Amino acid sequence: MLHLISDSLDDGVTVGRISKKPMKAITILLLGAVMIFANGQPVLAESSSNKGEVQGQAKSGKRTVKRYPFDDCLVSNDKLGSLGKPIGFAYKGQEIKVCCRDCKNDFDKTPDVYMKRFEKKIAEIKKR
Repeated sequence: MLHLISDSLDDGVTVGRISKKPMKAITILLLGAVMIFANGQPVLAESSSNKGEVQGQAKSGKRTVKRYPFDDCLVSNDKLGSLGKPIGFAYKGQEIKVCCRDCKNDFDKTPDVYMKRFEKKIAEIKKR
C-alpha cells in the first residue's frame, strides 16, 4: 500500500509525496516478479524454422544458439531437473544447461574448463 504524506511548507502550501519505504518495497516486488518470470536468465524461444536450434534476442538483432544436447548438468553431471528447474543460458553461441545456481556460478568462474568438458562429451557422442 502506498502512503501519501502531506507536508506543509512555510507559505501554507501543502505538498503531497509518496513515502519511500513502500516504493522501495514495490520496486523489490516488481524486480522479484521479473526474476521469477525469467528465472534470472535470458529467455530463449524455439525457432519454428529450425527445430534443432534455439534463438535468443541480442541487442543487434536475432542470433542463433545451438540447443544443449545432454540430459545432465555440464558442471556436476547430475540429472537436469533433479534439483528443480534447470538453468539455461547461452555461451558463445551454445545453449548451456546446469542444474542449480551454484553450478551456474562455478561455470561463470571458469567457463573454459566446462566448455572443454562440453566438447569432450560431444566427441564421445560422435564416436558412437
